Amino acid sequence: MGGNLTCADRKTAGNVKAAVSAALQKEFKNPYQTSKEAIKTDATLAACGAAEEGYTSVIDASQVVTITTCVASGDDLITNTVQVE
Repeated sequence: MGGNLTCADRKTAGNVKAAVSAALQKEFKNPYQTSKEAIKTDATLAACGAAEEGYTSVIDASQVVTITTCVASGDDLITNTVQVE
């Protein structure tokens, strides 16, 4: 994570998503809109329409990180959760 997250801070809500944003935001662009970054940390994607294509959301709460991706409009969202230990 490029020094953006310490072990001591990993269980505090909001720290993982902030670290992911800081570490990856400049590296990953939305393939459908290359002028935009692909990582969103403001809310979990709720649908996979034209406005959401190419985005991945990262949200953390209660020591659970939720990662949701919209590959293409009309596809099902891909969602995974990870427990922070």
